[in-house]
Amino acid sequence: MRRMPAARRAFTLIELLVVIAIIAILIGLLLPAVQKVREAAARSKCANNLKQIGLAAHNYEGVYGGLPPAAIDFDSNAPSTLPFPAPRNNRPARSFHFTLLPYIEQSNIQNGFDITKDWRELVNRPLVGNAIPIYLCPSAPGGSRTRSFGAPADYGGGTVTGYVTDYLVFARNRSSIDKTNLLSATVNSSWSGAVVPNVNTPVISVTDGTSNTLMVVESAGGPTQYRLGKPDPSGATTADTQMWADHRNYHVFDGSSPTTGDSYSTTTGTAASCAINCTNGGEAYSFHTGGMNALRADGSVFFLKSSVTVGVVAALITRSNGEVLPDY
Repeated sequence: MRRMPAARRAFTLIELLVVIAIIAILIGLLLPAVQKVREAAARSKCANNLKQIGLAAHNYEGVYGGLPPAAIDFDSNAPSTLPFPAPRNNRPARSFHFTLLPYIEQSNIQNGFDITKDWRELVNRPLVGNAIPIYLCPSAPGGSRTRSFGAPADYGGGTVTGYVTDYLVFARNRSSIDKTNLLSATVNSSWSGAVVPNVNTPVISVTDGTSNTLMVVESAGGPTQYRLGKPDPSGATTADTQMWADHRNYHVFDGSSPTTGDSYSTTTGTAASCAINCTNGGEAYSFHTGGMNALRADGSVFFLKSSVTVGVVAALITRSNGEVLPDY
């Protein structure tokens, strides 16, 4: 008699569930690894952006004999008595980021501006609406982001819309900063950063050493305002000075609250002990795990840990206060 072939046995329900469980476990193990690789790549790209900004600043220094100004800041809305020199030759308001455009291969944008007019004037607004990839951190949510605000009447009124930057300059420290962990007897709260408004900073004047002085830090995620890793629940946005073209996008280092994310309160006079990553509202803030990328005045990029104290950051900001820095 001819033998009939044996029937092929199908998977049982239990075997199928075991296979699914094994696949789920493998995916669960793989996804964090993939996310870590992506974040490592984004962090590296962010560091490279800052490196390019540093090279641009030093190329500018090679031409003009000093690091570029934090801004050209003198217009009808500026204070009547400025704490820094008025710009030479009545130059219109410009940002640090604008000044660097020719040195990051963006000459076409800068050349398109009417150099006799403020960046908010009608003739210059279309150029503000250009995203500058090197000014954006790839870890920040939302990719290329814009910010809008109403222009003053003397600049044509209407609305100015421009792309933001995730990198800012601290031009000085707040005199009422948290003094618990200061590295010197006093905090130099004058315009003591590596770059300051309206003037070039000769490298020789950075007596603390360019390798001990900050020039640019991350302040990412704008125009959405973030506090302690989350968007502000009130829906608040950061100031319009988050735009790369805004001459007021430099800031004063205040510190923030480690519990609420609020920056220093000028109303209550409360000093804040959180140095970085508590709010992006004019403070240092990133979306990298454990800290942020930062650019020194010598053009080098390093990773600033979230545990850094206000005193260390304040010392890093000053260019000539004589602090002795610990390992940070």
